Amino acid sequence: MKIAIRLALGLVACSATTANAVPRYFGAFLVDTVTSQCSGYPSVGMMFDLRFRPAGIGDNGADTTFNLFDRIQSISHKVTNSALSSVAKNYTGTWIGGNSGTSSGTIKLTSNLPTLTTKTDFISMAGTITNFDGLTGCTVTFRASVVRQLN
Repeated sequence: MKIAIRLALGLVACSATTANAVPRYFGAFLVDTVTSQCSGYPSVGMMFDLRFRPAGIGDNGADTTFNLFDRIQSISHKVTNSALSSVAKNYTGTWIGGNSGTSSGTIKLTSNLPTLTTKTDFISMAGTITNFDGLTGCTVTFRASVVRQLN
């Protein structure tokens, strides 16, 4: 009897955790094009690890985070009170590498995201980011794919 009660309580706790999940996605970001202001970094074909938290899904809150990591630095993008879309969204960011700094620019999707829910497992997207890596005028186009982290 005690074992049955413990199992039932465990299932309730697991259900509550799943219901209140924070959908986070992990995957890859590929640089398709760069403008001359990028000064050689990033370069076409460069890959980054991508961590993505879309706004308004589960317990993610109103902000979108779109964070890139490579072997020498990390680049953070935060879109306040908005989801990514085909309309350019302003971001504030931070980059950390040999130095560190803040940046701002826009992120715009050139592909449509599926309707996202807490159960969306896979997202593929393409778009542009301006002032990439804090470089004024550096615009990159990208393709990215991410999968949902199981909570």
